[in-house]
Amino acid sequence: MGLLQWFVQLFFFINFYYSRYVMVRGYLDYKIKPDFRTRFNK
Repeated sequence: MGLLQWFVQLFFFINFYYSRYVMVRGYLDYKIKPDFRTRFNK
């Protein structure tokens, strides 16, 4: 039971941080890419 509990905790830990990482990456891409487009168009 201890090993299973540790595995479940690890899974939720990775899932939580991975989802936050993806959200931050998506937000940064959304904020940065329009700036690059306007710069290159000028």
